[in-house]
Amino acid sequence: MSPSKVSAHRYQHVFVKGTPFERGFQHGSQASAKIQFNISKYKTLESMPKNEVVDRYVHEYYIPSIKAEFPRGLDEMKGIAEGANVGLEDIVMLNARYDLSRHVRHSRGSPNECTSLSLSSDPRSGEGGGVFVAQNWDISPWLRDNDTIIVLHSVDPDNDDVRAPRSTIALTEAGQLGRSGMNSLGMAVCANSLWSSQDFFPSQGEPSVEPFLPVSLSRRMILECGNVGQALKTVSKMSRHTSNNLMVGCQSGILMDVELTPRDAFIIHPATIETASGSLRLLTHANHFVSPAFLSRSDIKDGYGGGSSFYRDRRLYQRLEQSARAGDGMLTVQEIQQAFKDHAGYPQSLCEHATENSSSVTVACVVYDLNRLEMHISTGNPCHEAWETYSLGTKPM
Repeated sequence: MSPSKVSAHRYQHVFVKGTPFERGFQHGSQASAKIQFNISKYKTLESMPKNEVVDRYVHEYYIPSIKAEFPRGLDEMKGIAEGANVGLEDIVMLNARYDLSRHVRHSRGSPNECTSLSLSSDPRSGEGGGVFVAQNWDISPWLRDNDTIIVLHSVDPDNDDVRAPRSTIALTEAGQLGRSGMNSLGMAVCANSLWSSQDFFPSQGEPSVEPFLPVSLSRRMILECGNVGQALKTVSKMSRHTSNNLMVGCQSGILMDVELTPRDAFIIHPATIETASGSLRLLTHANHFVSPAFLSRSDIKDGYGGGSSFYRDRRLYQRLEQSARAGDGMLTVQEIQQAFKDHAGYPQSLCEHATENSSSVTVACVVYDLNRLEMHISTGNPCHEAWETYSLGTKPM
């Protein structure tokens, strides 16, 4: 039985507070039906490996590495499992579904998932401007149709370190630690699917393969960092076996994109657009590698099979550049939202719509305003205008 359908044009807001285990338990308790549905659904999808392969990866590779590299994350997953009355292995599977799905799709080409941006504006007047990280999240329609996506708002009241975030807010599938998010220190991350020839999938009995993390955990690991330098060090050092793109920005105006492969991290910095009112720094990314450092290498190849990724990021850049030049150069939340509604190339457009045989659709648009610590999110396609705003505020609740 599936959870209730999306109600009142909003995804469930799950507020949790306490230690990692306590926060996980509250998450599991509040979203138990959604979590149980996600588990049962992923176990039946052809896009996921057979159950025995999943079990082997979870026990041999993921749990040992999470315990060693991200113990707070493992404690939170244990809490989610207990709160939702499911096994820890199933929660680890949910948090590794991105990586696990590539075990099956490795020989089939990659899906189209997500278009993201980071931008900052610096008006000459010294007034206005802002820093934003945003994304259209494109994924299987069943997550939207069965209402198993949540907004996860977490507070750690015992954290007295002013250099570390005390709260985070994330958009995610129920049971996961986060697909994208923002912390109370004004740092945000969004992620896009990537595929490279470095991605590897150990066979049973393959010797000399050390445990590794699901690369999906990089998003939450970034949000637990106090600054961009710490975040970059964390994701560069983390063990991993698949590629992923990370769009990162912070309140101070530092913006960058990280094309992450199992052995490398390729950094891309924003372009500067000069307008009559000041400077705008803008960076967009979709699902293929674009960094010159990657493209200059002969020992690693992009595994993207071709499709809308080759125009979605450019369309987003062009829409925002046009808006900046047509106005005062200082883009607003509303102008960013408008750009994400683009339908060029419909239905496989920046704002992706479902067709009879769709395997991907825009289930949400999210805009993180790092100056105001606000999260603006659409339930479903952004063009449907079903928006909600959540605030981390200047102090944790």
